[in-house]
Amino acid sequence: MSRNRSTVKTLLLALMVVVLFALPVAGAFAADMTNGITTPADGATVSGTVEVMGYANASAFMKWQLDVLAGGASDAAIFLAVGMTPGEFKYTLDTTAFPLGEHALRLRVVTADSNYTEYVNKFTIAAPGTAVTLPAVVPTTTVTPTQTLPAVVPPGPMTNGITLPTTITDTVIVKGYAMDPAFNRWQLDVLPGGASDAAIFQAIGTNSGVFTHTLDTTAFPAGEHVLRMRVVRNDSNYDEYTAPLVIGAAAPAPVATPAPVATEAPAAAAPVAAAPAMANGIMVPADGATVSGTVEVKGYAADPMFNRWQLDVLAGGADDAAIFVATGTNAPEFTYSLDTTAFPNGEHALRLRIVKSDSNYTEYVTKITIAN
Repeated sequence: MSRNRSTVKTLLLALMVVVLFALPVAGAFAADMTNGITTPADGATVSGTVEVMGYANASAFMKWQLDVLAGGASDAAIFLAVGMTPGEFKYTLDTTAFPLGEHALRLRVVTADSNYTEYVNKFTIAAPGTAVTLPAVVPTTTVTPTQTLPAVVPPGPMTNGITLPTTITDTVIVKGYAMDPAFNRWQLDVLPGGASDAAIFQAIGTNSGVFTHTLDTTAFPAGEHVLRMRVVRNDSNYDEYTAPLVIGAAAPAPVATPAPVATEAPAAAAPVAAAPAMANGIMVPADGATVSGTVEVKGYAADPMFNRWQLDVLAGGADDAAIFVATGTNAPEFTYSLDTTAFPNGEHALRLRIVKSDSNYTEYVTKITIAN
């Protein structure tokens, strides 16, 4: 009898040990996931289409935002996606839209007070199936002692800058030169309407000297723009160089108004009530509207010092995620066809800026929800 009791006690003790050791393990599986980008891994080499996966959460979570940092530079951030749901997320990235070389993915987890934490994964874009090509073997030329080789005249020093062809067509070959003793990279942007705060990234390179870039001008509206190159140094300071970029036919010359001819005064007509003055802003779509597909954006932009109007989409409603859409120099009424399928579903905003000749501006924001 005592032997049976001893056996039961031994079994009970063994069961307690198993339970005690099992409890921490179960707790470990319940641990919260960590914010950040899980795929691709930091330092990965990618090509073609890549699935970007990550996790974003916070106690006062408002949204997550994903950007590409071209060349790894935060001042060359290119918006990719935004989401309003915490937890795991996924985004399909087409790496062929970016130049080959080193870049970075940046995840921002934004809280309700508009503060954020960010997480960066570096990655390298390589051409798919790139083969290693060995340099061709150049046969050695034997020079007899009696030969006299012509003197080599070194070329004159080249200066930093960019050049464009005289005739602007749909596709333009941009040529440039970028050199500095502390050279880090060169960067090429288009400034729509000449506005530096609406810069649109085009290309980046980490090799100094001569470079070329094929620019598709059909991506921009007709009118006067500026092409800007920055030569960035290791300390993040830079020099910049610009060239005018006029897309489409030049504006027609103004037609002289003929002098008035004296005529007999017409009979007095009943007074016509003056049309009410229109207010600046976006008239269509209405504030808070839900839209899909292609939407006609209509607005009004007038000012005694009017220089141009500019239309942007604020992804997720965030100023720091502004995506340039269009610009124009004709006032006051304007229209623009917006393809909403280029943006993720959810809450966003349209921002109209009326820029004055002194470069100051007023802006008007209309909230929209995209539901495609």
